[in-house]
Amino acid sequence: MIFTKLTLKNFKSHKDSVIDFKPGISIIVGENGAGKSSILDGISFALFKQFNGKINDLVRITKNKNSHELMSVSLEFISNGKEYIVNRTRGSTSKAELIVKDSDGGSTRISSGDSSVNNEIQTILEMDGELFLNAIYIQQGEIANLISKTPSEKKKLIGRLLGVESLEKAWKNSLPLINIYENQKSELDGRTASSLDLNNDLKNKKIILEEIKIKGNSIEKEIKELEQLKSLKANEKLEME
Repeated sequence: MIFTKLTLKNFKSHKDSVIDFKPGISIIVGENGAGKSSILDGISFALFKQFNGKINDLVRITKNKNSHELMSVSLEFISNGKEYIVNRTRGSTSKAELIVKDSDGGSTRISSGDSSVNNEIQTILEMDGELFLNAIYIQQGEIANLISKTPSEKKKLIGRLLGVESLEKAWKNSLPLINIYENQKSELDGRTASSLDLNNDLKNKKIILEEIKIKGNSIEKEIKELEQLKSLKANEKLEME
């Protein structure tokens, strides 16, 4: 996945920001409160609608608190050679859409609605929001917390960041299935061994049958020769009489 462009409107501290990501490594530099973390929050929100707190906290605060500003996030990215645009807006209602760019310069909307867009992006990126946050994006303050923790707390925090807890839970839940699989495998191995013995016995029986057929053909030939000899002797007997 490659990010190419992010547009933030009334998102946290960003009134109207457009960030173009050039090829290579992008470094975001700025003073505290300048909105660096908001850029990453915007990417996370655009892809999976992941955010901390209430969604209204993402809307930029204006002088007129009673006004309802439209908050929108648009992210353009490339995955598996295809260019996508995901748009999310928050006004009186929430809207979401996922667009794929066509080779002829046009575009096609392939999904709309939060749930549908989330599912489509998970399919495209082969990851969900939790994996994205754990494996790619460490939120502000997590590293500072890690330094000040005790060894046991560090282990727990790192496990949470890397999703180890989820993996351990998944492993425990899979143990009964593994046991069932092992039992079925043992049973199938026994059946396979029995089947191999039957196949070997069948092969031996076929060999014996072929040998019997060969002997039978030989006996039939001898019988015909004897019948011819018998007929010859019968003729000789008649001539002698």
